[in-house]
Amino acid sequence: MSAWTGNAIALSARRFGENDVILDVLSDQVGRASALVYGGAGKRKRALIEPGTRLHLTWKSRLEDQLGFFDEMEGRGGGPADVMEDAAALAALSCVA
Repeated sequence: MSAWTGNAIALSARRFGENDVILDVLSDQVGRASALVYGGAGKRKRALIEPGTRLHLTWKSRLEDQLGFFDEMEGRGGGPADVMEDAAALAALSCVA
């Protein structure tokens, strides 16, 4: 089983099925990564997956080249609103996302 843990910024999220979401993040360890978030369309996790949110997460997969899933996710202070005050940070985030 492959796994990594690190900090990331949420880039985009798209629905997958009824309750799940495929989340794209920019991680400081592996660069851009995508994974499934079980229950990501629910009320509890919806705020965590907004673009620009800083996250600490754990990615797991059976094989390294499979989609995988984010097992543990928690916000790391500051959200998209913090980026709105700095024009350079907002431009960088919009280019990446």
